[in-house]
Amino acid sequence: MVLQTPSSSTSPGDAWSEIRQRLQALRLRDRNVTVTQGLFILGAIVCGISLILGVTEATFRFSPAIRFIFLCIGVATALVVVVWRCFFPYVQKLSDDALARRVDRRFPDLHDRVTMTLQLWRQREAQFPNQSSGLLNAAIVASANATRSVDFSDADARHRVPQAGKLFGGALLGFCIVFAIFFASLSSAFERLSNPLTDYPAPQLTFITVKPG
Repeated sequence: MVLQTPSSSTSPGDAWSEIRQRLQALRLRDRNVTVTQGLFILGAIVCGISLILGVTEATFRFSPAIRFIFLCIGVATALVVVVWRCFFPYVQKLSDDALARRVDRRFPDLHDRVTMTLQLWRQREAQFPNQSSGLLNAAIVASANATRSVDFSDADARHRVPQAGKLFGGALLGFCIVFAIFFASLSSAFERLSNPLTDYPAPQLTFITVKPG
C-alpha cells in the first residue's frame, strides 16, 4: 500500500515526529489485530474446554468436588487467555525499535532506514563530541524521507486474524457435531456442570422379573 504524502520533511525534528506518529499508528493497529486474534483463540479454547469437560463428565460422572475442581481449571485457563491475549497488549506496548524492525522486515527495499532513523536521532540527542550536527541532521531527514513511500500499517500481523478465525470455526464446528451426536448424554453432563456442587444421584438400574403363570 502506497502512502501518499504532499511533501518531504525539511527538518530533523519534523522528520522524527512524523516517524513517531507513523510508528504509533502501527502500534495501535497491531494491538487491535492482537486482541482480535486473542478473541478468536479464546473462543476456540472455550469450545475445546467445554467439549472436554462435557465428554469426561458424561463418561465418568464425577463427584461434586472433582467436578468443581475441573470446572475451576477450565475457567482459570480461559481467564489466562483473556489476560494474555486481550488485556496484556494494552499494558505492554511494543517499543519503537521493535516496530521499526518489523517495518524494515516487511519492506526490505527500505534497507533498514526506519531503524537507522531511530539510531541517528539518538546520536543527535546524545551530542557526542566532534560529531557534525549538519551532516547528522541531513542524514536524519534523508533517512526519514526515504520511508515515505510505504505505509507502516502494512507491517502489522493481520494475517494471523484469518488463521485464528479458522481455528475458532473448526473448534465450534467440532463442538456442534459431537454435541449433536451425543445430545442426550452431553445435555445431562452440561446440566450437572452448570451446578457443580450439586450431588446428582446416579441412575439406578431397574430389573423386571417375569414369573411364569
